[in-house]
Amino acid sequence: LADALLEQAGINYHKKGNAGLYICLNLGSHLLLTEVNGDEWAAERLLSDRLAQSDVIMFTGEVYRTPIPGNFHLVFCLPENTLREGIKWLQDFHL
Repeated sequence: LADALLEQAGINYHKKGNAGLYICLNLGSHLLLTEVNGDEWAAERLLSDRLAQSDVIMFTGEVYRTPIPGNFHLVFCLPENTLREGIKWLQDFHL
């Protein structure tokens, strides 16, 4: 279900996973680099903060020590209506 919702919303994610409780979203193209003097990790934190202001809470890749800024973890082991609403909020955030 999460894969289908992300596809419909046009949100880029890692498609090769086959286990776990989350999907890795690649939001690197949405990092606000000009607002943080090109610091990619700071831009990831800024995007996370702005998402949180819109009630979308996701852990950044930095928290999990991913090598590339812009990766966020979307937990999908949620009630279906919660998952649908969360992905809709991401889409409405203009990702």
